[in-house]
Amino acid sequence: MNIIRRWIGRVVDGIGKASFVLAALAIVFIAASIMWEVVSRYVIGHSSIWVTEVAGYLLAAGLFMGLGRIYRLDAHVRMSAVLDAVQPRTAYVLYLLGDLIVLGFGLVLLWQTGQLAMDAYDFNWRSSTLLEAPLYIPQMAMTLGAAVFVLEVINTAAARRPSDPAAKRGV
Repeated sequence: MNIIRRWIGRVVDGIGKASFVLAALAIVFIAASIMWEVVSRYVIGHSSIWVTEVAGYLLAAGLFMGLGRIYRLDAHVRMSAVLDAVQPRTAYVLYLLGDLIVLGFGLVLLWQTGQLAMDAYDFNWRSSTLLEAPLYIPQMAMTLGAAVFVLEVINTAAARRPSDPAAKRGV
């Protein structure tokens, strides 16, 4: 059983890393497209119709695709005064309780973003701009990011050990 859990942990870790790389690439593309817009507007004298809209979609995609890895690495903001003041066993229980609450949030996020993307696809929702982009595409990135987030929360909780204070984060 331990071998299976470790294998699943490695698979989820790989998925989380790949998702994080996609998030980073989205941010790089945002920067490149904004630089293109600046050059296009002020040097060539022509403004594109897609940069602002696509940058917004990529920002949302980058945020959601990076959520899981940020949680796994414990790189988010946390008030840990109580956790640092209690015994390791109590901190372990509190961390698991936090993981359970975050998992509930992640499952609702996954459900709602999935429902939103399905509705956008079924009803052919498009942006109300000149680009008229199908909205299910950026919304699917949000759904995929939420799915990775849920997997990373489960993986983090499963990796926690009460006997190792350094492993409170589950990393």
